[in-house]
Amino acid sequence: MMTPLTPSEKEFWLIWSPRSGRWPRYRHQTKESVEREAERLSKLYPGRHFYVLAPVGFVMEGPEIPTENQRRRAEAQEGCKPEALGVESAAS
Repeated sequence: MMTPLTPSEKEFWLIWSPRSGRWPRYRHQTKESVEREAERLSKLYPGRHFYVLAPVGFVMEGPEIPTENQRRRAEAQEGCKPEALGVESAAS
């Protein structure tokens, strides 16, 4: 079941073109930024559709898994090992 985004969650936008063969990679933090980039891409690749996407919710099964960057940040700040975050290290 999808969980709707809450007002406190930070908005972001993505650009996707079906003909590009690539998934969106960059999260635009403002509507103005994503609109500028979509316009720039449409001029660079005439005839292609560039869809501006905004999330409405998310689906997640099980507990949230920390990203590699989150694990590194926690280790640097607290001098802890990945196990302290409830995650096995890659060396295990």
